[in-house]
Amino acid sequence: MKYTKYFGLMTKEQGRLNLPTMQFQRFMNIVHLEGVLFGLHKAKVATKLLCTESAE
Repeated sequence: MKYTKYFGLMTKEQGRLNLPTMQFQRFMNIVHLEGVLFGLHKAKVATKLLCTESAE
């Protein structure tokens, strides 16, 4: 969640980001995609754990 953390820190330090609409949409798309990828990674790790436990 590299970009999400970065944008979060920028918002904390500078307050509301003054971005044009297109830039803000890109920003939100990046944050959304990072969240989806993070969720998929967690699901993959959980699946591997379940498969490992059931094999034992």
